[in-house]
Amino acid sequence: MKFAERLGVKIGFDRSRFQPGIAKQRLLALRMDPHGHPIPGETRANLLAAGLTSCLRFPYLSALKRVVSAVGFLFIALAPKQIVARSMSVLASPAGRGRLMDKMTRNYGN
Repeated sequence: MKFAERLGVKIGFDRSRFQPGIAKQRLLALRMDPHGHPIPGETRANLLAAGLTSCLRFPYLSALKRVVSAVGFLFIALAPKQIVARSMSVLASPAGRGRLMDKMTRNYGN
C-alpha cells in the first residue's frame, strides 16, 4: 500500500489479506520478524482473523482443505516461534505443503 501511495494511487481497505496464501505469508513474516514486518499495524490477532475468514470464503478450497488451512493458521499464530520456525519448510514451501496435504487427504478426497 505504501508503494501505491508513492505512485499517487489511493488504496482503501487491504483485501489481499483475505486470500489464504497471502494471509499465511504475512502471518509467517510477522511471526519470524515482528520488528521488520513491512505493514504497520498488523497484529497476530488481525492476521489470524483474516486467515480464518479466508479459509471460509475462498472459493477454491474443499471442505477438508478449509479445515486443514484453518488449523494451519491457528498453529502459525499460536505455536511458539521456535516451533513455527522449524516448520517453515512445510508452511512456506508449495512442495512441502503439497506432500503434507497429500498425506492428510489421501483417503478423504480433496
